Formats: sequence, C-alpha cells, structure tokens
Amino acid sequence: MARILTYHELEQTVYELEKDLLACLSAKEAIFRAKKQLEGIFNAVPDQIAIVDRHYRIQIVNKSLADKLNGSQERLV
Repeated sequence: MARILTYHELEQTVYELEKDLLACLSAKEAIFRAKKQLEGIFNAVPDQIAIVDRHYRIQIVNKSLADKLNGSQERLV
C-alpha cells in the first residue's frame, strides 16, 4: 500500500515538476528557433535541393527548387 505524502513532500514534488516543465519549454523554444534558422539556411541555398525518404517520397524542397519547377514548396511535397 502506498504511503500518504506530507504537505511538504507534495509541495517539493510540485516544485520539481514545475522546474522540469520550464526546462522542457525552454528546450522546445530553442529547438523551434534552431528549426527556423535551419529552414532559412536551407531556403537560401541557390542549388535546388529535395529531401527524399527511403520510399522515394519527397519530404522537403527548398525555395530554389520550387521556383525552378514553378510551384510552391508545400505543393511539391
């Protein structure tokens, strides 16, 4: 049978969970910023680039390739 936690133990647990949540949110924000930066670099490359998965489906195209094919990046994927 599980023991009943004291108020102090519950308070400490909530504090630890809040700290973990803030760390996760901070990491998520950093990942989002890095993703945006990499997308900018990917689209700034003058060469036409397509990323294809193992089933030969186009996953991502850069702006240069989309312009060359007269389409939008979203439509070409």
